[in-house]
Amino acid sequence: MRVIVAFLVFITWYSYVFLTPGAGWFELLVFHVLLGLVVASYLQCMLLDPGTVPASWHAAVLKSPYRDRYKICRNCNMYKPPRSHFDSITRRLVLNMDHFCPWMVNCVGFYNRKFFVLFLGWTVVATLDFVLAMVARSNFTVHQVLVSPDGRITIVKFM
Repeated sequence: MRVIVAFLVFITWYSYVFLTPGAGWFELLVFHVLLGLVVASYLQCMLLDPGTVPASWHAAVLKSPYRDRYKICRNCNMYKPPRSHFDSITRRLVLNMDHFCPWMVNCVGFYNRKFFVLFLGWTVVATLDFVLAMVARSNFTVHQVLVSPDGRITIVKFM
């Protein structure tokens, strides 16, 4: 998956930088900043530990008189903090686990959720920038794109 993501980023960069006719320096600067933010948030989400439950927490619960309030994980036989789940792919108990993301090759948990949301947001903004730049340089007008031949306004004209 990492190779696929790197390939997609490269294709987007190459087509914007080399195949976009008449792109000005400011437009390229904005694109590179957005692409840098996408890549930085992707790497942080992929490389950060999602929040594995430390063994010291398990030892502290064993000493606590309130240990009966916590459930024991069936897979790793450790006490589970609230909202933690065992990830069967990475074989670890993750704090506040959301899901395993195959694009990140990592769980989305307590410590990397912020970067996952940032990655999604910056990807949307960078994609909009890319699409708007391509539409601005095409031979189509907004009227031609949004209005069908019979005069109805539609966004899904080409589907």
